[in-house]
Amino acid sequence: RLRARAEAAGRHLEAVGLAEAAHWPASRLSHGQRRMLDLAAALAGEPRLLLLDEPAAGLTDGDIGRLLGILDGLPEQVAVILVEHHVEVVAHFADTVTVLTAGRVLVTGPTGEALAHPSVRDAYRGTGAVLESAPGKGAPPPPADGGSRAAAPSAPDTRR
Repeated sequence: RLRARAEAAGRHLEAVGLAEAAHWPASRLSHGQRRMLDLAAALAGEPRLLLLDEPAAGLTDGDIGRLLGILDGLPEQVAVILVEHHVEVVAHFADTVTVLTAGRVLVTGPTGEALAHPSVRDAYRGTGAVLESAPGKGAPPPPADGGSRAAAPSAPDTRR
């Protein structure tokens, strides 16, 4: 049983690109590597529901690509709730989004429709280029497995 867990841990570390660092202390890892280690630890529990709070925060483009590849490869039985400010990540991954601003729900709906909604564009005024990556506007397609993915991007908090 212990051997099976060790093998599973090795597979998860390999999936997130950390197989060579398996015996390193976490303090030796970069920020991006620590984020990937967190994801590997979450996946090791074989969750049916995976809650991710800004998993792309502070990651390089390469690490974000790896993150999306891992999330895209999750079994259909794993539901994901993703809180993320990187709209490109949300547009790639989520079928349905709830957009929040100042702690309130602004829009809930299919990703492309929600991100194109006028109130969402108003909330993101000045960063409209980010919203141009909504599905159908150059963003990578949603998962091909047909699985349902949900995300909650947050508009910038304008309260000061």
